[in-house]
Amino acid sequence: MIHLLFALIFLNYILFFEIIKDILIDCDKKSILKYLLAVVNTWGSYILLNSAERLPIWISYLLLSICTMIEVMWLFDGHKINKIICALMLPIHFIIINTMTLSIFAIINVQSIFEIISSIDTYLFIEEISIIIATIVNVIYCIMIKLFLKYHLKILSSSSSRLKPVFVLVIVIFSWLFVNSLRFEINNFDFVFYLAHIVLSICSLGIIYSCYWILYEYNELDNMNLFQSTEMEKKEMYKKILLGRSDTVIEVDLYLDKVNFYENNNPVYPYNWNLPYSKLVKESLSVNVYYLDRQKFIERTSIEYMIQIHENGIDMYEIEYRNEIFPGNYCWIRAILHVKNKITGNKFITVISMTDITDEKERESILLSKVERDEFTGLYNKTTTIQLITHYLRSNIVGALIIVDLDNFKNVNDKISHSVGDEAIKEASRKLEQLFSSEYDIVGRFGGDEFIVFIKNEIEVIELEHKCKAIGNLIDTTYKKDDIKVRVTASIGVGIIKNEIISYEALFDRADQAVYLSKEKGKNTFTIR
Repeated sequence: MIHLLFALIFLNYILFFEIIKDILIDCDKKSILKYLLAVVNTWGSYILLNSAERLPIWISYLLLSICTMIEVMWLFDGHKINKIICALMLPIHFIIINTMTLSIFAIINVQSIFEIISSIDTYLFIEEISIIIATIVNVIYCIMIKLFLKYHLKILSSSSSRLKPVFVLVIVIFSWLFVNSLRFEINNFDFVFYLAHIVLSICSLGIIYSCYWILYEYNELDNMNLFQSTEMEKKEMYKKILLGRSDTVIEVDLYLDKVNFYENNNPVYPYNWNLPYSKLVKESLSVNVYYLDRQKFIERTSIEYMIQIHENGIDMYEIEYRNEIFPGNYCWIRAILHVKNKITGNKFITVISMTDITDEKERESILLSKVERDEFTGLYNKTTTIQLITHYLRSNIVGALIIVDLDNFKNVNDKISHSVGDEAIKEASRKLEQLFSSEYDIVGRFGGDEFIVFIKNEIEVIELEHKCKAIGNLIDTTYKKDDIKVRVTASIGVGIIKNEIISYEALFDRADQAVYLSKEKGKNTFTIR
């Protein structure tokens, strides 16, 4: 039994140091000393227990308190108030458990505590019960702190100004327990005193933990207020930044299919914001979109498309479309969509900012007409073609690049004349423009007898085959002078974007290799890759 008692006392000290470590700042360099002091404390406590006949119980309590106070102040860092509170919690708990056990035993046996202490066997038995209870309590505390309360106790311990009331309360309760223990030296059975001591001891612990709970609630309230205040400030700043640059801003929860918030500074379009987002797009936002742009707008602003874009590694893309103000009159709008998957909050958010770029488009049109066109054919020049395609590829994952290389064109220049060769180039340009007249197509001359066509929309392979055959049929022309005839045809190579992020260089290389294969097949044909 002695070995068990010794082990329980040692375990209590180890648990006490573990609990304090999770509340105060632990000094790693002194960690080994905790175990040494736990051994010393255990021997000291055991000696005090066996000296109960000769030593008053209040002296044992006082020595226990002084030892823990010195050890906590030395082994741990932190504010002095916090350290004193933590140092006194072990003596308070043990004194309450011990004196309550003695009081209960005194009431049951109708004996004074002085008589119980005088009987060393009885006293040691009661001490064993007290230590077992204290061990169970400490184990429960340790588990709760490790699993649930570690963070909160650290936060509370950092609020030293708020812990002052707890500090005063702990000092008062400790003083009351200490003074009460002086009464145990009187050999007089007092039922009312013992009963009152039990009740007040339980109330004392309840008051201490109630204070901690109130402080915790205050701290949580402060954190909540700070969080809400910070979120409001961020939200307001967020709105101001976006609205400063945009006419309309919408935040959409893709999982819930709802609009979280919106700001619309354009009264021309009174949208129905109460609809689910998917219906808002189809039944409200797209109503004023120019009919040629409407399908693209609905597709690119759909929840499915946003999620697909994000899964392909793109978190921002833009759409340019026209809004019809009244029949025959429209304005250009640029919608920038930022897609963000908030893993912690299980949210998939998209912020859409819409800005009127009509003036920008008009300026671009004037400038582009001067610098972007090939003077000879009127098609986009090489530099402009590359820029337009590169810009598109930054935020899109569909499309197709077609390279058209005229076969036998050199023979037209060499065998007939350069003027006929010039006419052949212009005629091929007109035919390509005729075939690819949509505003979603980019048609450019790369120099000499090479042309490029870029189709922005998603296109099926069968449709591409029809387009390539149409190019071949239109280009297939025989030029002649006197008895000399030269047939000009087209070797065509197509590179398809297969729902992937791809650079212009990689896409061009794909189409260029396809042209090479067409040449190897004997020219006047097409290859799709």
